[in-house]
Amino acid sequence: MKTSFWPLLFGVFWLNFVMSGNVFATAKKTRKASVAKRFLTSVAFPYKGSKPFKVVYGNDNYGYFATDKFQYTKGRISLSFIPPGYQYKIHFFAKKYGSKRSKYKIIGSKKLVSPVPEIYKSLNGNLRHGRFSSNFFLVSGALPRGKFWNKQFRSTNPDVYKKSKYRFSFSMILNRFGEIVWVYVPTDDGELFQTYVATKQVKKGHYGILLGKKAGLFQVVKYDGTVVRSLRSRDSRKPFTMHHDFLFASKDKILTISSRSAKTRTRKARKLGKSFLSDIIIKVDIKQGRHKKVFDLLKYFKPNDHKFWTGDDRGDHKFVLWNKDKVDFDFLHLNTIEENDEGYLLGVRNLNRILLMDKSFNRMKWSLGWDESSTFRIVNEE
Repeated sequence: MKTSFWPLLFGVFWLNFVMSGNVFATAKKTRKASVAKRFLTSVAFPYKGSKPFKVVYGNDNYGYFATDKFQYTKGRISLSFIPPGYQYKIHFFAKKYGSKRSKYKIIGSKKLVSPVPEIYKSLNGNLRHGRFSSNFFLVSGALPRGKFWNKQFRSTNPDVYKKSKYRFSFSMILNRFGEIVWVYVPTDDGELFQTYVATKQVKKGHYGILLGKKAGLFQVVKYDGTVVRSLRSRDSRKPFTMHHDFLFASKDKILTISSRSAKTRTRKARKLGKSFLSDIIIKVDIKQGRHKKVFDLLKYFKPNDHKFWTGDDRGDHKFVLWNKDKVDFDFLHLNTIEENDEGYLLGVRNLNRILLMDKSFNRMKWSLGWDESSTFRIVNEE
């Protein structure tokens, strides 16, 4: 998939956007309508007969989706949904109860017009080879900040298109044809965010949105852009950072990556600086705004002057916490936390390693990396 922006692919999901009731307490409404609300489309068709128990919509290109969230009044069926695409006409069916098995009756077809705002129209996914195995891709991206307010915005300064301080970030969903079928721009009291966005599906039509580091913002949003839960970690009684990735541990709790500062202890490591940024795993109660440490990677790894240290420029000191001094270098730089049947996979960029921790984070089951201490080792370092 080739794109004309800076994408970070965080996950691939089979999605059905039409949802049942909220599972989170509703937050106060934002002052401006979300970009995501543009994608919510309403359709209505005449229908004779007893009330059906489901409506199915789609086509052979996009697939078919069923919902029981529709209205049936005075011989008409109406529903609100987010279309799975706009290139091809979408067909709508009523699913009726039968004596032995349910029956389908076509109630109408429509080719819908894409509501993608002007500033996103230059973005698309372009499949060059092969075939996508999933219908939808949940992706994060960024665009120049000036373009959000002015669609004619142009700049000859390349930094405007590269550096995060000049851009705003967003999440979007592409279908397997590269069409944008959903966009969400995280804001807080009108503030746009320049940091990367990590987005994951909570359940049907609900998404967790993490804006890392200084932004310190976590949101749960519905498919229509309604924010149903919001946490600003810097405003907590004990402020903490979140970055790069997260998992839902339960309805109101997430596991996420956080950071702490530490002092270098060895002479070798002092070449990099006197203090460093390390990473920990924390559990966050998004309802109460509290957090606790679950796992500290310094249990297994200490900074050294090894050749796979891939930090940024040596003079680029690292943010740790609001109102705290910066540190000299970034040691671990965790990018990913994922759960599987055996435990939790952690991706450690600066050590060039992948770890598998057990379900309690008490034991490292294996690691894949470049040195002899790894359970599985990359022999050819190139």
